[in-house]
Amino acid sequence: MDSSEQGINGSIVEYYQKRWKRIPDTTGEQYIDGWLSGLTDDISDHLRVRINNKGNIQEKTQKLENNRTYTFQTKHIQAQILESTGNKGVSEAQIHVKQGNDTIREAYTDEKGAASFELFPGDYNFVIQTNHCSQTKTIQLAHHMKITLQTGRVHSKSGKCSHYYCGDWFPFTQDIELLPFNYYFRFSDGTQDTLYFIKGGTVNEIH
Repeated sequence: MDSSEQGINGSIVEYYQKRWKRIPDTTGEQYIDGWLSGLTDDISDHLRVRINNKGNIQEKTQKLENNRTYTFQTKHIQAQILESTGNKGVSEAQIHVKQGNDTIREAYTDEKGAASFELFPGDYNFVIQTNHCSQTKTIQLAHHMKITLQTGRVHSKSGKCSHYYCGDWFPFTQDIELLPFNYYFRFSDGTQDTLYFIKGGTVNEIH
């Protein structure tokens, strides 16, 4: 079920006996009754069960004599990207949610800079991309939560900055908002390419 205790439709449910074996998918009801009964010869056995909700996987092992009900519930997590002032969201930022090496969710932030996900408890990497650059936030999801990231404004005092580097050179625009990171900046007045750390939540002045 999801964070509001509503059933999740279409999740794949499997149990392990020498290999993973599939039982009928969830149908939107909270419970699948009876399917785990009789799967082991001894009620004292431990049984591994896992659920796969569109690539998001959680596994549990329980001793059946103690508890024959396996409960899987997602948690609600919101990621919000704010501009340096903290008053305005960064819309159209792309967010990839990774569980292990697999990307299991993708979304773009709305006009408030927010994107929401329903995920099982576990470890995740949130890869956030805007203005050609990305940053990864690693989280351990155990309860409903919100993660917030602020960009930093970049102001060229000379007005001569022409490009910034993030895997490639991209055109610079005055007062651009960039994710916190180290960037090289290129200038049109002969100044050597210079590395600056851009701090989130403030105005960063460069040459």
